[in-house]
Amino acid sequence: MKKILVVCGIFICCAASFAMSLAGKSVVKTPVAATHKAPTSVTVTLTSNTGGNYRIIFNNSSYDHEFPMPNGSSQITVPAGTYTVAIVPATSGSNHNFSGVSCAVTYSASGTLAQFNNVNLTCGTASFSMN
Repeated sequence: MKKILVVCGIFICCAASFAMSLAGKSVVKTPVAATHKAPTSVTVTLTSNTGGNYRIIFNNSSYDHEFPMPNGSSQITVPAGTYTVAIVPATSGSNHNFSGVSCAVTYSASGTLAQFNNVNLTCGTASFSMN
């Protein structure tokens, strides 16, 4: 029984000594990094000077929608995701230059239509144009 009391006494003294050594010292907590949440939708600027005869199509496994290419500039909103983006004539087409930018990646094509695969639309904004 004396051995148990001695061991307990030593433990209590060590614990008290440790607590006293921490007295007056602040505990520094490492800040947790802010988490970046990807946007749920992306604003896409469309620009064209072709008279509005073209359409732009955004397609992936959960979204398939087409918008008219403006005669000028307009903005649309699409759900964030990775898409196949096609710019096609509504009727017969002629040769044009097509371009796009999303998440610092540029896309370009020329001809009567354009298709860009694996376009990452998760950075908040993007743009597609033709002339």
